[in-house]
Amino acid sequence: MRVEMVLGLIGLVMTGTQAFQCTSESACGIACTILGAELSKLNITSDFDVLKCVQGCNDELSATLSPSCVKGLCEWAVNSNIQDFTHEAKLIEADFTSSKTLSGILLALKWFSSVVGSKGKLPDGWLAIQKGYIKNFGSYDACKAIDGAEYCLSRFESPPMNGKTTTLFGPFASCVPNQCGSTDIKNVINATIYAAFGLILPNKQAQAGLTNAFFEVVQINTNCGDKSYEWTAGAGIMIALVSMFALLSITTAFYFWIHSRCSRRRLKGSKLASSNGYTRITNTEGDPDGGIILDQNSETSDQKLLSSIQNQSKDKKGSGQMSLLEEVLTAVSLTTAWKSFLTLREGTGTEAMDGVRVFSMGWVVFGHVLTWPLTAGGPGYSNIEDLVPYGGDKNSVLATPQGQAIPAAEFSVDTFFFMSGFLAAYISLKKLRNRTPADVLMSTPALYLNRWLRITPLYMIIIWFYTEVIPLTMSGPTFDMDGEIKACKDNWWYNFLYVQTVFPRGVNGKSVGDCYGVSWYLANDMIFFWATPWILAAYKLNKILGIFIPSLLTCASIAASWVIAWKHHLRFPTFDQSEYFPFYYKPPWTRAPPYLIGLLMGIGYYEFKRLRYSIPRKYHLSIQAGLGGLCAIIFGSTVYGTQHASSNVPSTEGYASNNAYIALAKPAWSIGLAAMLFLCFQNLAGPVGWILSLKFFQYVSKLTFCMYLLHPMILALIFFNRVYPIHYTHVNFSIFYISALASTAFLSLIVFLTIETPLANLQKSLMIRMLPSKPGQRRVKTIGTQQYAEPKDEVESKSGPAV
Repeated sequence: MRVEMVLGLIGLVMTGTQAFQCTSESACGIACTILGAELSKLNITSDFDVLKCVQGCNDELSATLSPSCVKGLCEWAVNSNIQDFTHEAKLIEADFTSSKTLSGILLALKWFSSVVGSKGKLPDGWLAIQKGYIKNFGSYDACKAIDGAEYCLSRFESPPMNGKTTTLFGPFASCVPNQCGSTDIKNVINATIYAAFGLILPNKQAQAGLTNAFFEVVQINTNCGDKSYEWTAGAGIMIALVSMFALLSITTAFYFWIHSRCSRRRLKGSKLASSNGYTRITNTEGDPDGGIILDQNSETSDQKLLSSIQNQSKDKKGSGQMSLLEEVLTAVSLTTAWKSFLTLREGTGTEAMDGVRVFSMGWVVFGHVLTWPLTAGGPGYSNIEDLVPYGGDKNSVLATPQGQAIPAAEFSVDTFFFMSGFLAAYISLKKLRNRTPADVLMSTPALYLNRWLRITPLYMIIIWFYTEVIPLTMSGPTFDMDGEIKACKDNWWYNFLYVQTVFPRGVNGKSVGDCYGVSWYLANDMIFFWATPWILAAYKLNKILGIFIPSLLTCASIAASWVIAWKHHLRFPTFDQSEYFPFYYKPPWTRAPPYLIGLLMGIGYYEFKRLRYSIPRKYHLSIQAGLGGLCAIIFGSTVYGTQHASSNVPSTEGYASNNAYIALAKPAWSIGLAAMLFLCFQNLAGPVGWILSLKFFQYVSKLTFCMYLLHPMILALIFFNRVYPIHYTHVNFSIFYISALASTAFLSLIVFLTIETPLANLQKSLMIRMLPSKPGQRRVKTIGTQQYAEPKDEVESKSGPAV
């Protein structure tokens, strides 16, 4: 029988019961015979000298393998007792579980020679390289079943750029004795490459030049054994912290249940909480934070804080006021959080945004389910050509009309930006009717602090839980979270300050935005929020100025995007090799238009409502047809108009249209979204508006902030433990998507009840105690999801200030 072993270079042929001494001479003799056969099969060279090959192999082998590795290989290959076939069985089994690495190496070398000959352009006939078929995972489970065996994976990678490498070929699997390490396998591959170039190019000078050129663009990375992470103090701290939140929320809920049973206190009247002497103020405004950060039902809006900064009393000793302990216990209670989840908002007219938010969150997960198997060194897809149209395959998913919905998931984030800008402007202006520009600017530091405190605690908890705890749940040969863990430990403070997207190309050659990749959205949203009070102050000063500034910034951002796309030859199709993400996708100066357009719509809709405009019934049909047609054209062109550009990888789309799409698609999407939401707000959107306004979406929209932060954890748990590639089918993709979405929603509900809501309630109480106030004004007390004014005997008004 013919057996190929240890990357094909140290293959040994065993026939019948014949045994022989394991020496480098015998191993090299057989290896060179196999190498000659492979070279002939691949038509690489016909001038092959076996004796020279054996001599060169001997020299390399003696300096390549460690003594322990050679001993292990000999024990597997040679048996002193011909009646005992144990070692022979190991050799045969290991050969079966290993990949044909030698063939892959020779193909890679011939590809490199072809690229050099064609001056860097990939010649025809090498689509297998592009499609990622030059890889083989062998049989991981079979190798693990062999006593004393170790599973290794070797990759041909590009040199690091900004701390990142790209896999060019591989991985190739090898099942070897556990006496062999990754250095042994790597040395064998290097020796094979030198030997192969020597066979291809007899001229030593040419051989040295091509070999050096190869290793300038390719490096070998080999890992043996399962990747796993050890328990750390940080993991213990994070588990204890999360457990503490869960325990507190449950025990305080139980305490209040016992307390209420004993005291028999009940709410009396429609708006009187007799247990604490507070009068409830019903909220009907919604949340200006919008986007994904805070849902419209939240009582912790920054603009609500803005309107009440001058109205909060520092008197903490008023009649009927909660003690600090009661306040904290109420804030962290599971009962309080559950009531917050069940409390629905009515009468705002913007309920459709809840449906938009939920669908957008589902779209985010939809896009990430497709791409996550390709991250963290995972095995990816076995049939990537069915998904990606390499060579212009029209049957690939991304080349079909329906497949355009996958890369178009980028627009989900622009939808969040748009809603954030709209609600920030619309609700703020309603709260600022009687405020001066100076009032707005004086309140800005408190607004910044309030926003930072609202988002950061949960954000940091999730990052560190992902960094410290999630790796402990994984073990396998293909995944690797070292880069992300190191990024979070080295650069966490960029996330802490929300400035990681300001340095998209890194600092001093090192990337600073790799800690929890999806966090780029939070950074940009925070940066946009920093500008909002200044724009609103300008609007309060002069309406034309307040409209001109965001309009000018929008145009400037579009122009900058166009220039950046032209200068850096960016390509928007997902699988085209360009620097689209660092130069365009993440920087705030290119992603600002949706937020600014949302802010402009918020200003316009505020004026529309303030002036009590109403659309006469006779114009309803024309408004529906006009704006509805505009939505259809914009949404259709931005989502499905990319099919031609996406029908081939690399894309054949001209740079003029490519650059125009990069610069204009997201602003256009935002304009279409504005038209659709205006129709919904005016009850002119028909079934679309009815669906988006369903109360079900109000519940789910409360979870979108947690869902955005938590879905990378779920996807990591689903995909990072895999040892074999996924075979893409619509059914498999749907199963992964539904399971990921459902798991994310369920986990988000738990985190919302036990961590997010308690933290938000504590943050509200802290800000109220910190804020200055005007003498004689009622202090609005926030308890859980409700707000209570101080007892009526302390104030003249019956309803309290508008909050």
